[in-house]
Amino acid sequence: MTNKKVLVISNNSFSLSNSNGRTLGNLFEGWPKSDLAQFCVIAQDPNWDLCENYYCLEDKTVLRSFIICKKAVGRKLYNLDSKQAFDTRRARIGKKNLYKVAVRELFWSGKRWCSKEFQDWLDEFNPDQIVFQFGDSLFMFNIALYIATSRSIPLIIYNTEGYYFFPRNWHRRSLCDGWLFKLYRNAYRKKVETIMQIASHCVYLNDKLKDDYDKVFNTESSVIFNSSSISKSEEPLFPIDIPRISYLGNLGLDRDTALIEIGALLQEINPDYSIEIYGGADDKMKERFEAAPGVNYKGLVSYEEVKDVISNSDILFHVETEKGYKERQLQYAFSTKIADSLASGRCFIVYAPRYLACSQYVINNKCGWVATNKKELRDVIHQVLNEGEIRIATINKALEVASQNHNLTQNASKFQEILLKS
Repeated sequence: MTNKKVLVISNNSFSLSNSNGRTLGNLFEGWPKSDLAQFCVIAQDPNWDLCENYYCLEDKTVLRSFIICKKAVGRKLYNLDSKQAFDTRRARIGKKNLYKVAVRELFWSGKRWCSKEFQDWLDEFNPDQIVFQFGDSLFMFNIALYIATSRSIPLIIYNTEGYYFFPRNWHRRSLCDGWLFKLYRNAYRKKVETIMQIASHCVYLNDKLKDDYDKVFNTESSVIFNSSSISKSEEPLFPIDIPRISYLGNLGLDRDTALIEIGALLQEINPDYSIEIYGGADDKMKERFEAAPGVNYKGLVSYEEVKDVISNSDILFHVETEKGYKERQLQYAFSTKIADSLASGRCFIVYAPRYLACSQYVINNKCGWVATNKKELRDVIHQVLNEGEIRIATINKALEVASQNHNLTQNASKFQEILLKS
């Protein structure tokens, strides 16, 4: 069976430095570059080794076209003789709220993105099928639907989000929320329902997403977990009396509060214990970290540095909190760092509500430790530090789970088999 030309439509470009771009890109590992193209809104350090044919249409370009009442022309990047630097960032407009979401949708409305240049780019590549990564932007659904239906080609969905099921607004609060969210939610659900009717296959990031979508839709579906290229660290665990304890990842959604709680508890256990925190923090968060006992904020680092920290840590933490996010908003949370943590051979602790997908995954697979409150967290840390047999058994189970569910080569092969059969 020969390869097909695949057009990927997603918010972020393939990228080794961006978690979304890396997760999506891992699925295409080994796919011929000549048979892969991508439409994106943000091209952050594009992965040229994976794909050399990008069409990036930024928000600021669409805004200018809206003002002058013309079609928006994006940037075509392909067939490069050298790996040229190209990096875009979404315009800094502050925290996203529904009013800003609505204005953004207005700018993108009316097929403003469908310029002659865009059509020529599509014609030149001539895709056989589309892979569309779900997000919460309605215009991205419109683009995927238009290309799939106008060209009569199969559409495969890659879904890591549960927005369809959220009963409450997940954006920053604004005065318009009461009536605007109902309109937005209804429009979003209709787009999802429309695209699910024509999709040939849906790939979900975890079992919880698949189970809930399958209850509503009859689309053929599979689960492919995020992949890791990290190998088991050969560094011994707890080589000295003071273990290296680390958290690497997103600091939003009140995760900083949970990390501060961990730091305080570590200090109670041993004044020499602390947690290193790697991630992007604003000034207020940095001040909170600096004032918190047992917290050592290290800042934002590259993915290469992330892998080095993971390999040289003794305990890796993942945290989630439900403060301010009632009901269902976080239940599908499944960090891209889980795969790397399990594959590393390090002790992996999840400090989060028990009902979340990530907590259930670790509990069901017995591949780490889960604590939902401070008392459980104290017990978990004590077990990790002092009960060697349980520690070794849990790490071995984590390595087994990583080899089964998070193997990059196996996951890419599974995904690409779906593409070839669709």
